[in-house]
Amino acid sequence: MTTSTLDEELSKLKQITNMGHELEVHWQPDTILNKEGMVLRGKVVGSVILVFDKVLEEAKETLMHEFIEYLIDKAIEPYRNKLNIFMQEFQDESYMKREQCVKALSRLVQ
Repeated sequence: MTTSTLDEELSKLKQITNMGHELEVHWQPDTILNKEGMVLRGKVVGSVILVFDKVLEEAKETLMHEFIEYLIDKAIEPYRNKLNIFMQEFQDESYMKREQCVKALSRLVQ
C-alpha cells in the first residue's frame, strides 16, 4: 500500500474545490481507538490528514470525509472564535456577580 494513491485523491479534491491547498495526507494503516473506544478511521492534525484505514477504498472514503470536515471547520472557525470570546466574557461577568452575591449573603449571616 502506498500513500501516493491517497495523495492523488487529495489533489483531486483540492482541484475540484479549489480549497485545502495547505493539506497533505499521511496513510498510517493501524487500529486506533478514540476516547470512547470506537475505531478512529482518520483525523486532521494541523494541516495533515491522518488516515488509519487498512483497506484502500475505505481509506479514500475517510480521506474525503476528513477533507470535507476540515473545510467546514475552517468555514465556521471565525464564528466559533467569536462565540468563545463571548462565552468567556459572559463567564467573567457571571463570576463577578456570584462573588458580589457571596459577599452580600456573607454579611447577612455574620
